[in-house]
Amino acid sequence: MVILGLFLGFGIKPLVSEAATPEVYVEPPMDFVETDLKIVLGAIFNSVKQQYTIENPAIIENQKVTIQLMEKKLLTDVLDTVLGPKNIPWSFDERMGLFRIAKSEKGAGKKGKTVVKIIPLTYATATPDIVKLVKSALSEQGTVNTDIGTNSLVISDVPEMFDGIMEIIKQVDIEGRREKLIQVKVKLIETTESVNKQCSVNTVWTHTPSGNFQFYGLTALLGPGPASGNGIYTTKALQYTSNLDTITWTVFLSKTVDSVEMVAEPDLMVEDGVQAVITVGKKEPVLTQTVSGGVITVSFTYQDVNVILTVTPQARRDGTIALELEPEINEIAGYVYSEQISVPKLDHRNVRTKLYVKNGGTFRLGGLTKDRTTTSESRIPILGDIPLLGLFFKYTQPHHEKIDLVMLVNPHIVDFTPPRSKDTPWIGKLESIQNEGSTDVTLDWSRDVPWGANGIFAYRIYRDTEPITSLEDREPLRSDVSGDATSWVDTEKKKIGNTYYYVVTAVNQSDMEQAISSDPKYNAFVEIHEPTVR
Repeated sequence: MVILGLFLGFGIKPLVSEAATPEVYVEPPMDFVETDLKIVLGAIFNSVKQQYTIENPAIIENQKVTIQLMEKKLLTDVLDTVLGPKNIPWSFDERMGLFRIAKSEKGAGKKGKTVVKIIPLTYATATPDIVKLVKSALSEQGTVNTDIGTNSLVISDVPEMFDGIMEIIKQVDIEGRREKLIQVKVKLIETTESVNKQCSVNTVWTHTPSGNFQFYGLTALLGPGPASGNGIYTTKALQYTSNLDTITWTVFLSKTVDSVEMVAEPDLMVEDGVQAVITVGKKEPVLTQTVSGGVITVSFTYQDVNVILTVTPQARRDGTIALELEPEINEIAGYVYSEQISVPKLDHRNVRTKLYVKNGGTFRLGGLTKDRTTTSESRIPILGDIPLLGLFFKYTQPHHEKIDLVMLVNPHIVDFTPPRSKDTPWIGKLESIQNEGSTDVTLDWSRDVPWGANGIFAYRIYRDTEPITSLEDREPLRSDVSGDATSWVDTEKKKIGNTYYYVVTAVNQSDMEQAISSDPKYNAFVEIHEPTVR
């Protein structure tokens, strides 16, 4: 990656012939991010209306550059900045009036002796992004690796390249360059609804010495019969008795609903651009059986039954956070039985996506739903197959299960600096006034709205009958006033004649609270008078 302005005048030797070049300037703005070098060169030369040719396209193939041109620069300086770190020569053909890019030079293929240097980083972290930036300044012989233990770059290259390499490292290894920390809060809500229904007629044929016929009626069939646990009702609907036999039909009607909700709220801190994995679940024992020499050995292993969320957050320049998400669900869907050993059937679901969310915003990830209906049926052969009449000789039990998993993800950049206002660390222009016709007090801080690197998440309101000069051991009157607000009304009851003092503090998304002044003049205060109504 090449950022314009980092390399000018920092020891990168221009790979240019001595022929006089035209003095033309490249005008801003010009902004390319990880763009093919061929496209960037085309844009540069088109902007200055100069002809050029790429004599060795293989050299610039698959080369990517990033350019941010914020001020007018000489074309020659721009070419040195873009092509110099990649060791790509260029020249100006005065006779033809055009620029030649990637021109083969005599001895260009000749390799020099390389040296190895270990360069420790003080402020920056040796991440893949830093390695990628340093690679852009290496020659074809150069390599760069990282030593995580010492947070160092291990660079091998020809000696003449190190001046440019060190200048790049100097520009990125600066105080305040430490990688951002991103806090990711996740709420997992899994709802399981299981419904079992039963509608069957049980037929019993027994011998009896007497005979009669009795019909219990529809009231007995449809009304509330004797309860038998968890909503199961049994009703003897019809009975016929002869001198020899008794046939009894018993109707079973039942519906069982089980609902389970599992909530987990993992909270983790992760470095910007680093992958984090959240796992919520359990390990299920699985039995295995082996036979050796006639001896049966039963052992068991553990199978993960869990929800896994893999997340990689990346802070962006526009203040949003890019999130690569991969939720994964592993659960047991049933068992297969073999020789008294049960082997679990595993159900696996996963989604992979990338999205962008406002810093501190919350988004909902759903769709990981499983909806399954199974029906078990038992019947008397032949009799159970007869239309309508067969209902008296069969048993049917449908089972419906619905599992819905919802994830609420809230990422925000951790800010270790509390909010502050325009001129002071505290809100210094707080106004208060008693509302007409009541003892309510309106607070207004619209003339001194605080700011913070992560924005304002909420405001806290403090009130006392004495001037407030410290927040130590003090609880706020209200701690959840919206961060978008610039005023608030205190509606709590107050004593007539008392004077009430107020301070308002801002809180960012990292729960860093704005300071207050020890000088009571920054308190807003109001003396409560008897309410008057006009």
